[in-house]
Amino acid sequence: MEQHVTTRDSYLITKAIRSFIFASILTAAIGQLIVVTHAVIVGQLLSPHAMSAISMAAPVMMIPTMIYLLLASGATVLASKAAGGRDYQKAAQVFTVSVGSTLVFSLLFSLLFTAFGQQFAVLLCSDSILQPYVVDYLPIAAGLSFITVVFQTLSLFTGVDGHPQRVSRIMLLSLLLIAVFDVVFIRFLGMGIRSTALATALADLIAAIYLWVGFRHSVVYHLCWPKGQLKALLAKNLKTGAPQMLGLLLLAFFAALLNGLVVNNFGAVIMFTFSIAISLINLVNLFTTGASQTFRAIGGMFYGQRDYAGLRMLNNRLILLLVCVGIVCTLLGECLTPQLAMLYGADTPALIASASGGLRIMLLMLVPFMIQLFLPAVYIVLGHLRLVTFSVMLFNVMMAAVVFLFCQMGRPDLIWWTFPIAGWGGLLLMMLVTYKVHLSQPDSHPLTLLPSNDGFLDRLFISVSATREAFEQAIDDIHQFVLRQQLQSQTAYAVDACAEELLKNIMEHARLTSRHFVDVSVTRSDSELILTIKDDGRPFNPFVVTDENRHLGLSIVTGLCSKTDYNYQFGQNMTFLTFTYNQ
Repeated sequence: MEQHVTTRDSYLITKAIRSFIFASILTAAIGQLIVVTHAVIVGQLLSPHAMSAISMAAPVMMIPTMIYLLLASGATVLASKAAGGRDYQKAAQVFTVSVGSTLVFSLLFSLLFTAFGQQFAVLLCSDSILQPYVVDYLPIAAGLSFITVVFQTLSLFTGVDGHPQRVSRIMLLSLLLIAVFDVVFIRFLGMGIRSTALATALADLIAAIYLWVGFRHSVVYHLCWPKGQLKALLAKNLKTGAPQMLGLLLLAFFAALLNGLVVNNFGAVIMFTFSIAISLINLVNLFTTGASQTFRAIGGMFYGQRDYAGLRMLNNRLILLLVCVGIVCTLLGECLTPQLAMLYGADTPALIASASGGLRIMLLMLVPFMIQLFLPAVYIVLGHLRLVTFSVMLFNVMMAAVVFLFCQMGRPDLIWWTFPIAGWGGLLLMMLVTYKVHLSQPDSHPLTLLPSNDGFLDRLFISVSATREAFEQAIDDIHQFVLRQQLQSQTAYAVDACAEELLKNIMEHARLTSRHFVDVSVTRSDSELILTIKDDGRPFNPFVVTDENRHLGLSIVTGLCSKTDYNYQFGQNMTFLTFTYNQ
């Protein structure tokens, strides 16, 4: 019979969300800023034709991004779940296969375009003015793209390892390096458009080396060859990453389709407002990207630990954050639509009025749109890959279908309702589909499908204020829980003694105040009991003997339990003790 004794505070989860999501949003914003800065420098120092040539090469340069999404994006989720389940060897093997395969396949792509890049460039662009630029740029950009792919892969795993701030710092450095390299190579060395590709590759190489050095201190992520499992792990990485790669392809396809439909049927004025709307969507998407990356990393860890209560708490807080951001952006946008239109270049009263009216309707879709974009992160952690594929397709397909319908009706005045119809209609359709899945899994949530049952026979979960009195009460709660399990006296004593020693150790060394909380859980399965303690004090491994923790108590701990694990992740010390017992 399942019993759950839970008095859990959200302190540690909220702190992990704050540290991760803001770093992820900052990283995404810096990435956008790098693109803009790069474009401004190239346009100013070379010519607008150079910038156009880089845009012409964009379809080819999407291929390395597809390789990275296919082989790395899903792999980080698998690795996070393995690490959460304390299967560190499997996590290291997933990491090794992901980094190795992205390097191999991106190198093959780079070698192909190094050899035949000029021929591809001629096929890609027939314009007599732009073609020389594309011919100069594409072979170098594609030939060095493997460096960027490896950097992006290491960035994802650095975040999953609990260090998203490290990625933000190196992205900021990359921004400065690319700007400096662009100026030096173009203005002082006269290297032309080729230098822009070289500047990006050099900056990404420095960033990749920095991140790789950081993995030397990782408990989980290091090179570990998967003997006899290479094909299986590679296939799993491909299968898990395929929906996100498909999402990128569909995004590019439907963006081109929508642009063509709007321009050909409604003209330049409508297309101007449509472009503003897409730009605003990309801006809001920074928050959705941050929330999705946060859930894949922290949620993957919770899923691996079978901490489904923590998973639900994480999901609820992220969705609440997105809803609040969506509402605030909608209200601000509704009040400032004329100013937004003028910011993007509207210079006549008629154009300002037309754009303002369209944007006010378009903004009604932000909240459901953000939730739709976030849900694939939940489904990929849960392993619902078909739902991931369906959800990444849904909004784009609905947008294209509604725009096509209004085009056939010849009603440009209705075109702006495409956005709220696709947003709210898509979310409703998503709810219907997930509810059908929920009927076959009644212990899951109707929309997110998050499980409510962790499968343990019994579980104690308490959040303890970092005071001596609260710790003493926690020790007593653990003792009462263990007594209810009717275990052998030797096992019960071992759990009590270890919990008391570790909590005392946190009180002495973690440097916490009464505002901090420590999460303590004891879970029982058929043959073992697992004691888990998490705190956000300074990094401190109780199982590594130092002058600071050289005392008898911790030595006794390692002798009383079957297995000990420690990891520092997402700004938290995580200690796991496993006790085996006979029924």
